Amino acid sequence: MDGHPIRTAHGLALVPHGSVTAPERHLDRLLVPGHTAEQVNAMPLPAGLDTTVLQPDREAFAFDGSLQDIARTTDVATARWVAKSMQYSTGGLALDGTAWPWGLTARAAAIAITPILILIAGRRLWARRKLRQPVE
Repeated sequence: MDGHPIRTAHGLALVPHGSVTAPERHLDRLLVPGHTAEQVNAMPLPAGLDTTVLQPDREAFAFDGSLQDIARTTDVATARWVAKSMQYSTGGLALDGTAWPWGLTARAAAIAITPILILIAGRRLWARRKLRQPVE
């Protein structure tokens, strides 16, 4: 890598910002599009860096592998949302992974329901307290 911009088949310019092996880089995972596992293993990468080969097919667009990785590591709904936000078609793309982020959905529901439950419990305690007070 010589540091010059790389132009994709669809005209997107990818501009590298330094070397992956630079000491100021703190990476825990590297996604490598367009290379085979053998090519990635031959690269001088830091020890302990988790590398994922997105697609060894040079004809595939880099977003395909990125979206497939998002679906695999997060969920399919998020991958579809990312593609939609970039106006990128996922029609012919195989997205394998969890269908929906149920854990996040359950957390959001719990966060939304908790104040309502606290309010209901507080009103019941207030009503009980009012019933116990003697009428003057």
